[in-house]
Amino acid sequence: AAAAAAAATEFTSSTRRVPFLYLTLSIPPPPLFKDSHEANVIPKQPIAACLTRFDGRTSRLLTTGQRQTMRLTRLPPYLILHLERFTKNKWFVEKNPTIVNFPITGLDLREYVADECHADVRESRYNLLANIRHDGKPNEGTHRVHVYHAAARQWFDVEDLNVEPCISQLIPVSESYVSVWVRADLDTHRDAASAAAAATA
Repeated sequence: AAAAAAAATEFTSSTRRVPFLYLTLSIPPPPLFKDSHEANVIPKQPIAACLTRFDGRTSRLLTTGQRQTMRLTRLPPYLILHLERFTKNKWFVEKNPTIVNFPITGLDLREYVADECHADVRESRYNLLANIRHDGKPNEGTHRVHVYHAAARQWFDVEDLNVEPCISQLIPVSESYVSVWVRADLDTHRDAASAAAAATA
């Protein structure tokens, strides 16, 4: 009986490398219950709270009953992050309104790289190129995009044919859905602009 019990508690682990086109991040759920003071407050979370999926410690339960942890083994030139803002069941679609705060430049992913791969990573910071957001209700809202124009050193807010300049401070407080990033060592236009601004300051 003791041997059978011991065998029942044994588990095996395996490691495999899986290529990816984009990384999906889970947004922490908003509070279920709010008092009168919190009723009109939009919940906020730092992007680090969403990146825990790739910290090698936080596990998630798969439909097979197995538990999975993930780490990054390389950092590509361009990176797409997909925030799981929508959940769908048999009856309706729900939208998580939580604002995910992130930096426009210098998003550092080094702590999410597997320890044995650190030597191969020369640059771990990313700068934002574009940010797709969703405004409104799940089935009635609109998609808009923030795009960085490197030559003009300007962010633009785009909806269909309507293109307007916008300030970068508004981007991290939008309901981001998909974001596109470039590794900092390849973002030469922005580095040159920063150097020129520092020289004239």
